[in-house]
Amino acid sequence: MLNFITNQPKQRNIIKQTERLQAAAELSDRLEFGDWDNEEYAQILEKVAKVAAQEQDNEIRETLLNGMANALSQRDCHRQLNLEPLVEIISKVEGDCLLHIIDILGLSRNIVYAPSLKLLLQHSNPEIRENAAIALREMGD
Repeated sequence: MLNFITNQPKQRNIIKQTERLQAAAELSDRLEFGDWDNEEYAQILEKVAKVAAQEQDNEIRETLLNGMANALSQRDCHRQLNLEPLVEIISKVEGDCLLHIIDILGLSRNIVYAPSLKLLLQHSNPEIRENAAIALREMGD
């Protein structure tokens, strides 16, 4: 399913956006309710983070990020996730995508992402500031 979403650019034009969005929604559901072992779960989350960071369609990106945030709120990951692809786009996204990234970083409980969240404490949007503060508390920072 992840491969369906991440087809090469030439092939992407062939696949309808609605089909890609549906695949992203199905993947998000599987993330939240899937029964993977801990390592497989971590690897899938890292792949989804990378795909979401590279995704150009905002609706598909938001669906993937929402799925990750929901999954992490339901089940802890038993190792540190590499979420650098999300950190790299944090200044380039807005709205729900940014809110989901904030949630994901907080739920990762990895203090290495605290500096990125601390920068958001000065954001012009009060909802972003509040969610960044909540995520930092989730990390214990």
